Amino acid sequence: MEERVSWVKVAVLAAAYTALTYAIAPIAYLINQIRISDAMLIIPFHKRYGKSALIGLTLGGFLANLLSPIQPWDLIFGPVTNFVVCSIIYYLGILSRRINADFRIRIIIAIIGALIGSLVIGLLIGYELVFLAPPDLSMGTPYLTAVILLMMSEIIALVIGGVALLATLIRAIPE
Repeated sequence: MEERVSWVKVAVLAAAYTALTYAIAPIAYLINQIRISDAMLIIPFHKRYGKSALIGLTLGGFLANLLSPIQPWDLIFGPVTNFVVCSIIYYLGILSRRINADFRIRIIIAIIGALIGSLVIGLLIGYELVFLAPPDLSMGTPYLTAVILLMMSEIIALVIGGVALLATLIRAIPE
C-alpha cells in the first residue's frame, strides 16, 4: 500500500521547524551554528510521518531561511539539504521496517542515518558558507574547518537531540 501524504502534517511540521529556527535565530545561521530545529530531520524515519515529514521539513527549510543573512543561497541550500537528509533517513526507516528490526536495532539504524545526515549538512552548508556567503560572514574559515564545525553542531542537534526525539516518538506513537 502506497503511503499517503497528510497535508496537515506537512503544514504543522513546516511551521514547527520554521518557528523553532526563528526562535533560536542568532545561533541558527552561519558557521558557528547550532540549529536545534534540525533534530526534527529524524522524523521521516517514523512510519506515521514518513513522506509528510520529508515534505514538511523541506518546506520548513525554505521558510526558516527567509531570515538568513545569506540570501539567496540559503533559500536554495537549506531546503535541498533538508530534502537530502530527510530522504536518507526516510529510506533507512523503511529498511528498518522491512528487515523487521526490533527497537534497539532501529535506533542504531537511525543513529547511522543521523550521522550520515550530519556529514551531508556539513558538506553542503559548509560549501555554501565558505564559497558563496559574503566574506565578512564566512570569516575566512577554511572549508574543512567549516565542515567539522557544522558536523559537531549537527551531532548535538540531529544525532543526540533527533534520536532522543525519535525514540520518544516511537514509544509514544507506535508505528
